[in-house]
Amino acid sequence: MAKKMPVNLADLERFMRIKPSLADTAAWFRVSPHTIERVVEETWKITFIEFREQRMVETRHNLIRKAIEMGENGNALMLIFALKNLCGWKEKHEHTGPDGGPIKHKIDLDAVKAQNSALAESLGYVQNARSGSK
Repeated sequence: MAKKMPVNLADLERFMRIKPSLADTAAWFRVSPHTIERVVEETWKITFIEFREQRMVETRHNLIRKAIEMGENGNALMLIFALKNLCGWKEKHEHTGPDGGPIKHKIDLDAVKAQNSALAESLGYVQNARSGSK
């Protein structure tokens, strides 16, 4: 004779839509965590975590659909949230070097000194011209 299933499988699947912990699931169905793990393994041949993530697809889809709908209906905050989280928009853009790290800058001190000297000479010339001497 077949052994009675300790939890209703349809109820267990529906309960996974809220992403409960193993402990919460066991408490809800009034069984041990081991029983939940065993039922999932025997019925679906996957771990509890895999089972829960697979059953979350509908929840994630519904939440995304609702966020998009709210944005399309004029909810500016939800539109911004959806653009940032679903479309990858950012408020600030950081620039990185080719390896993904910071951009490396090289300063040629000799060129800076030469530019400073040239600037100083031209400024000296301007000041001398203003004062009437050369």
